Amino acid sequence: MGEQQLNPHWRQVALGGNTGAAERHARSRQARLRIMVSAAGLFGEHGYRVVSFGMIAERAGVPKGSLTSYFPTKLLLARAITDEMRLRWEEMCSRADDRRIDPLSTLLAEVDEVIATFPVDPILLGGIRLSEEPEVVPDEARSHFVFGEARARQHLTAVQEAGLLLPGVDVAVVARLLIAVLTGHGAVTARHPTQGPTLADRMAETWQLILPSIAVASWRRVRG
Repeated sequence: MGEQQLNPHWRQVALGGNTGAAERHARSRQARLRIMVSAAGLFGEHGYRVVSFGMIAERAGVPKGSLTSYFPTKLLLARAITDEMRLRWEEMCSRADDRRIDPLSTLLAEVDEVIATFPVDPILLGGIRLSEEPEVVPDEARSHFVFGEARARQHLTAVQEAGLLLPGVDVAVVARLLIAVLTGHGAVTARHPTQGPTLADRMAETWQLILPSIAVASWRRVRG
């Protein structure tokens, strides 16, 4: 029996996959992200109600029909942005976890990561603004607050177990306070980026008030 020939499609797969399909997928993913970034920037600037598909298509540089092929409705686009925002929060958290430092310093490093990224990331800026919009399914848009509180509580529990918290400190209360303040500062600086202190300065002031109330003196002396 002569050598059997592979179907051209399966031959391509055997030689390393369908590169054409992979390239199309990559272009599609890039276009989708470009639309999300453009929309998030507009949502951050104007709010959910004001922004139209026409405005998004113009900023993204894509035809309106192409835009709706990726996101049939504005609500689905907004949800995609808040989902992406949550993924980016998680990525920032994991980067802070990779540092080999004490648990309280890890919490501060995680907040620093958020502060450094937030003002320059349209997805985060737009996502925060969307979380204030009642039209964007509140439970979907605000779940990152729950995630943030859980992360802060997890860190603070580790801090407590390491003996770095003062006696009587309620980690759940401190976690809620920290996320509320960080979210509030983020919203203010996103709406008024050139007015008043920067997000970093606002959080530095916050830590100056919070740390003496929760951290043991030995840790504060080491941190200077």
